[in-house]
Order: sequence, then C-alpha cells, then structure tokens
Amino acid sequence: MKDLIEKALLAQCRKSVDAANLACYVRQKKRQEYQKVTGIAAKTVSGRMAIWDLGNQFNPYFVKRHADTYSRRLEKVITANSYEPQPCLNIEIPKDSGKKRTISQYTVVDAALSCWVYESLLKKNLAKLSKFAFAFRRDLNSTDAVEMIAKRIRGKARTFCVEIDFKNCFDAIDHKYLMQVLDFNFNISPQERHMITAFLKGRYARGKEHYEKGTFKPRHSGIPQGSTVSLFLANAVFYELDKALENLNVTFARYADDILVLSDTYDAANSAAQFIADFSSKSGIPINFGKSGGISLISPISGEIKTKPHFDFLGYQISANEVRLSSRRKHTIKKTISEIINRRLLLHPRKGDLNKKRFYGGTDWDLVVCVNELRRRIYGRSLTEEDVIGEIKHGTASPRSLVSAHPLVNTNKDYVELDGWLQGCLRRALIQRAALVKKLKVKGIVTPDRRILTTGTWYKNKEISQDTRLPSLTRAWSYARRLLEKRGSKAFESGYEGY
Repeated sequence: MKDLIEKALLAQCRKSVDAANLACYVRQKKRQEYQKVTGIAAKTVSGRMAIWDLGNQFNPYFVKRHADTYSRRLEKVITANSYEPQPCLNIEIPKDSGKKRTISQYTVVDAALSCWVYESLLKKNLAKLSKFAFAFRRDLNSTDAVEMIAKRIRGKARTFCVEIDFKNCFDAIDHKYLMQVLDFNFNISPQERHMITAFLKGRYARGKEHYEKGTFKPRHSGIPQGSTVSLFLANAVFYELDKALENLNVTFARYADDILVLSDTYDAANSAAQFIADFSSKSGIPINFGKSGGISLISPISGEIKTKPHFDFLGYQISANEVRLSSRRKHTIKKTISEIINRRLLLHPRKGDLNKKRFYGGTDWDLVVCVNELRRRIYGRSLTEEDVIGEIKHGTASPRSLVSAHPLVNTNKDYVELDGWLQGCLRRALIQRAALVKKLKVKGIVTPDRRILTTGTWYKNKEISQDTRLPSLTRAWSYARRLLEKRGSKAFESGYEGY
C-alpha cells in the first residue's frame, strides 16, 4: 500500500505544480498585456500560490520532498481506519447562470488520496454504473448522451418528455442514504468506506481569512465538489434511480444531476416522474419546481397535455427534426465574445489609460489582438483558418472551443445568426473605440465596415504577417461536424479531467 500511496502523492504533486505554473503563466501574460496596452508598469508576478501559505501540505514542492514520510504515515492511519483529511478551503466560482458554485480545495496529500480511492472504486465498480449515466467517465461523455437522445426522438410525431431539475444537488445529498446505496450495491473495502465517510464529514472554512483563523465547520450533507472521489459518489448516489428507470419502457440520459426521460406513453412518463420524486425524497435532493418542465408532449401540433415542439438538454435544443443550440448556450457564446471585444477594444479607452503606441504603422494593434483571441476561442487554440476549411486528416487536432462542445447541431441556422451578430458587435465596438480615442489625438483611426472586417483587408502592414480574417462560427461548426463524422464523439473532450 505504501508504494501505491507514494505514487499517488507524486502524481498529485506534478498535477499541482503544472496548475501553479499555468496560473503563473496566465498572470504573467496579463501583466505583459496590461503594460503594452496602457504603457504603465505592472506589479511583478509571483510564482507562489497564495493557498500554499495555509500549510505545508498545500505546497506540492514540500509534499514531494517528504513523499516517503507522508506515505508511511498514511499507510498506518488508513490501515487503522483513523484517516481524517485536513480541513479544506471552500471558494466560490461563478457559473454561466450568474450563480456561484462552491469548490473545495484540499491539501495535496488529501487530493492525492481522494484520487487514489476514486481510481480504486471506479476500477471495481464501473460495470455497475448505468450505461445511461454519462458524466464523470472516460468511456462516455455528454456528446454520447445527446446523440442517444437525438436519435431516439428523430422523426417521431409524438414523444412524451420528462424534465426534472434538482436544486443544489451535490450540496444536499443525504449522507446516510448515500452510504446505504454504496453498502448494498458497490464493492467497497472497509478502509475505502472509512475514507469516503471522512471526506463527506470533513471540516471546511469559507474563504482564506476563516482558514487562517481556524474557523472550521463540519459538513453535514452533500459531497465536496473539488474532491476527485466525489466524481464517483455523484454517480453512485443515483444508482437506484438509474436502475428503476432502466426497468421502465423509457429512454433516459443522465449527466450528473441533469436527467431527461423520453417515452412513447404517458403512463411510462408518469411512472418515471414518480420514481424521480421518490428518489428526491429519499436522497434529500430537492426538486426545483420553478425550473422543472415536468411532463410534456413533444410534437409540432397541440396535444392532450402541455405540448411544445422541442426541449433543451445539455446546451442543445432538440426536436424531432432538428438539433440546435439552446437559447441559454447562445447567450453564453455571445457573453464570452462580448467580454473579449470589450476587454480588448473598449476597457482601457474608457478608463483613459490607453497607450498611444497601440496605434502605429497605420494599424490598430489592439484590434489585431482581439481578432486573434476571437479565433482561438471560436476555432480552438491550435487551429488556423486553413485547418478549419481544410480536409480532416489523421493528425488534425480535436478542437476545444466555443463551438466544439456542441458538435451534434445539425443545422447552421444558429451559427449564421451568431456570425452576423459577431460582425455587428465588433463594428459597433470599433465605432465606440474611435470616439473614445479621439481625446488622445490619434490620427488615422478607421472603422471598417462588415465586409472589410470579415475579410481582414483593413490590415495593411506588409512587414508583420498577421491573419486578420474574422473567424466564423459557421465554419467552426462545419469543421466540428466533419470531425464528428470521421472520428465519432470521442474526438471531442468530455470536460472530465478530474479535480
């Protein structure tokens, strides 16, 4: 056991060091960009993470130097069923919906043990998980889930749909219910059971200030988001519901706490809704009735109950004839693009600290940077315009972009609309930018029309080569479709990388 624990510790140290180096690189890039755009010297970036000040076990370099000592000590406490994780630091990060998600940051030592237990549990119990549970797995992903649902409803004149939304799912899970599900249905050793319980009931502090003061609270419900073992527990807690739905004559997909059920009959749909309600009562996870769609009839014509032409699932809008982007996903794409344009073109002119040197050689270099960043976000970091319009080859990169997350969209309508919106948004921003920089007495500022923005012919500098063609979401979508056809859903990232 000692050697396995030490291996897990060293792996987690490498992961933590890589994360720290990436964070330092991002901060350094932002510092350099700030100095270029404003001409103002910025503070020096430190390579040390603030969380390391909370204790040696948060510092991967310290843990690596003492990995042998830690692994010997951990072997003893695990064998004796006396392991307890150090208190974790809870931080809040924003969600696309505008709300916040609480993430628990564990020490390097505890994160390593959490990952070690997760790998052990998954290896022994993967076959027990439902084939309709698509989250937090290496063999399945969200694209697989939507592909199955879209195929099930394709061409159907009538389909009953059950949409139930849970409220604060992973914060509300009843520990007693979860442990009963694990005990009766999964292969778990006494040591693993003790460690799961220790993570579930472990103490936490809300924010760095409370941690430094030693103001810790025990967790009485829910699973800690930020602990890798929670990825297994998040699927395990739904085990009984998954099995109940499998025994019905329905099609369903579950991605974490997002559940969608399709049925040819109202009775089966009603039974599925009742199973979900019963699960909510037993597990302690409340249903958000304000956001739950309940039972609907998916049909182009009115029916005997609430009828609608489509439903939303995992960022898609799905009907019998089309798979499109959901309104919420389109809003997220627009928000991301708007933030890039605002930060690159309008932020510093509004603040009055724009560096005049950003306009030289007859070029607005902030616009060049803006177009390049838009390309990275729309196509993916490693893809060029030629890659996107070219043939899919063996070594062609799988994209990670605003578009690649939804390759199953089977019509270009939404992306054509978004391209038009992007051109207009950029054009309006440039008009505002021109008005703002007039105070700097900069001459030669141009505001290209849509056609010139799209072709990139506004860029006249022959000494420095730049691709200033405006990226297209429609072309990115076409590339994703061709990649899906050639390589299947596994060509696209599932979003799962562990904690």
